[in-house]
Amino acid sequence: MTLSGASDLRVTSAAVDLLAVTDPSEIRSRLVQLGLDQTGADRCTLTSIDQGVFRVEDSIEQGGQPQFVGREYPLSYAADQPLLRDAIATGRSVTGTGFADQGRIHPELGEALRGIKHTAVVPLKLGADVGALLILSRRLDQPFRDSDLEHLGRIGNLAVLALRNARLLEGVNAAQRRGLDALTLISEHAAIIDCLPDFFGRMSSSVAGLAGARAAAYWVVHADHVSAQPDAYGFTPRQLASMSIPMAAALRGGLRRVLYGGESLRYERGSNGAESALSPIASGDTYNFLAVPWRTSEGPLGILVAYDSPTGFGEQDEWIMRLSARASALVWQSHVAERRVSELQATELGRLEAYSRRMAELERQKSNFLKLASHELRSPITILRGYLSMMTDGTLGELKPSVAETAVKMETQVGHMKDLVDQMLTAARLEDSDVPTIRSETRISIGWLNPTWI
Repeated sequence: MTLSGASDLRVTSAAVDLLAVTDPSEIRSRLVQLGLDQTGADRCTLTSIDQGVFRVEDSIEQGGQPQFVGREYPLSYAADQPLLRDAIATGRSVTGTGFADQGRIHPELGEALRGIKHTAVVPLKLGADVGALLILSRRLDQPFRDSDLEHLGRIGNLAVLALRNARLLEGVNAAQRRGLDALTLISEHAAIIDCLPDFFGRMSSSVAGLAGARAAAYWVVHADHVSAQPDAYGFTPRQLASMSIPMAAALRGGLRRVLYGGESLRYERGSNGAESALSPIASGDTYNFLAVPWRTSEGPLGILVAYDSPTGFGEQDEWIMRLSARASALVWQSHVAERRVSELQATELGRLEAYSRRMAELERQKSNFLKLASHELRSPITILRGYLSMMTDGTLGELKPSVAETAVKMETQVGHMKDLVDQMLTAARLEDSDVPTIRSETRISIGWLNPTWI
C-alpha cells in the first residue's frame, strides 16, 4: 500500500469512528485530539461561528485544556487576524506565523498566544458555509504541511456533519422527553380533575412550564367572540376580563389561519407586521407568543397560546404545544360525550317516569271500572237469584216441568255470574291494596308420629 493510500485509509477510519459517535461533546473532544495527533501541533482548538460570534467549543494542548474553552468573542476579531479572515472568506486552509505576530489579539488570549511560531487555520464547512474552525498552533519553528491540513480538513468536514447529526439526535431525544413529560402531566391532570375549568387551569400552567413561557391561555370560540378562559395561567383577573375578541376580528388575518387552517403563528413585537395581525390576543406588555390550533375532528375549539419566552419559541415548543392542545381536545371531547350521555340518560329517565305515570293512571282507571262494574252488577244479580230461587222452591207456585228445568239452569248460570262479579271486586281491591293480606297460622297434626323421633 502506498503512503497516500495508507493516509486515506486512516482518514476513512477516523471519519467512520466520528460518524458513529452520538454525543456532541465526545465528537468535539475526538476531533481536537485527532488534530493534535494528525499534525503534531502543540495545541488544537475548535471554534464555532454562529450569530456574529466565535465560540471556543473545545481545545487541547500539552498539559491539559486551556482556560478559554467556552468563551465567546465577537466575529469582528477576525478582521484583525488575516489568517482567520482568509480562512472564513475562502473556505480553504491557511498557514502563517502566530496570531500575536500578525495583528491585534484579544487581551484574554495574550498569554496563550505568545511564543507561537506557526499557526494553521482549517475551515470546516457544512454545505457552502464555514460553520467552524480548527486552529492549530506550534511553538517549534516547523511549518505545518499542506497534506496534513488537507486530511484534517476532510475529517473535520465529516465531523461537523456528525456533530450536526448528534445535535439533531440530541434535540429529538430532548423533544421526546418533553413530550413524555407533557403526556404524563396531562394524564395526571385528567385523572384527578373532575371539573373542566380546573383541568384547563392546570393545563395552562403545565404548558407555560413546558414551553418556558411566562403565561399560557386557552382561547375558546363562542358564537360571537373568542375569549381567554378565566382560569388561564399567568394573568390577573383584570387582564383576563379584557382578553376577548369579536368574531369578526378573529376571522381576519392570522387568527383565521390558526382557527381554521391548522397553522401555528409566532408573534414578535414590532416584527414582520405581525403586530397588526395578532396583537388582539396579546396583552399590553406581551413581547412574544406562540399560538397553535386547539380543535377536534368536529371543528375548532379555539387556540392555545404561550406568552413571553425569554429565549423565543422554537420548533420543539410548537410540537409540545400542539401535543398539549391535541390531548386537551381529547379531554374536551370526553367531557362533551359524558355530558351528552348524561342528557340522554336524563331524557330517557323522564320518558320512563312519564310512561310509568301513564301506566299507573290506566291501572287506577281499570281498578275503578272493575269496582264500579262489580257494585253495579251485584244488585240485579242478587234480585235475579232471589226470584229464580222462589221459582225453583215453589214459592211462586208450581211450574211446568220445562219451565222448572229452565229455572234451575238459569239459577246455576246466575250463580256463576255472581262468582265472576265477586272475583272482579276482589281483584280490584287487591290492586288498590285495599284488601290486606290475611296471615293465618296453619297447624299440621303429627300425632301419628312416634314422639321419640322428634
